[in-house]
Amino acid sequence: MKRTIGAILALAIAVATTPVMAQQSVKWRFQTNVPVNTFFFSVMPKSVADNARQMSGGRIDITPFGVNEIVPVFQIHQEVAKGTVEMGWTSAAGLVNADIANGIFANYPGGPSPEAYLHWYYQGGGKQL
Repeated sequence: MKRTIGAILALAIAVATTPVMAQQSVKWRFQTNVPVNTFFFSVMPKSVADNARQMSGGRIDITPFGVNEIVPVFQIHQEVAKGTVEMGWTSAAGLVNADIANGIFANYPGGPSPEAYLHWYYQGGGKQL
């Protein structure tokens, strides 16, 4: 019994004193379908990258890129699948030529995006109407 306890204690000490291997870091490129200097870029893809970096203690490093910076906007899905970029943010509308049903799920019916609406409202005469 003493030998078993001694062996377990020796194993525990060996495991406890073994240096922990550093966890690998991940560096991904994140192609988006929006220009860099827009509201949507700063609120969505940039926030995803910043939050991933913060929550992982810097282990996950995601660099978002604006529209067409690495791959053409309508090829984001295909290029992520091929591994050209590790992440992509776009709409299912980009796959409408592959399958027409993707157009149904691409956007909501009934008007412009919130950003486009605000531009129209404040700069395009919407407020005056």
